[in-house]
Amino acid sequence: MKSTLDLRREVGSVVKEIIISIKPLDDGLEDFPDDAPLFSGAEASPVELDSLDGLDLALSIGEKFGLDFGADVDIESFQTVNDIVDFILSSASPTLVTEGLDTDRK
Repeated sequence: MKSTLDLRREVGSVVKEIIISIKPLDDGLEDFPDDAPLFSGAEASPVELDSLDGLDLALSIGEKFGLDFGADVDIESFQTVNDIVDFILSSASPTLVTEGLDTDRK
């Protein structure tokens, strides 16, 4: 069984892959800190997602981890990868999280 820290790292890595697939990083960056701001307008955001990117992100994460971002969840309220990982780990069943991670290995 994975430790909580290992699980957080793996989920964070998948979230970053989704983000970078939606909006590739500029300036040859291959990665960004888990606590970096995600949305445009935020100071020093390496990604600068806009509201449409946020919608793509919510749909992709929902599909990957079996989550439904209903009307009561504003993806832009998640300011960092850490915020998204916290939401996934607190909202998705452990089985769905593991299945979402396992699909990368197939």
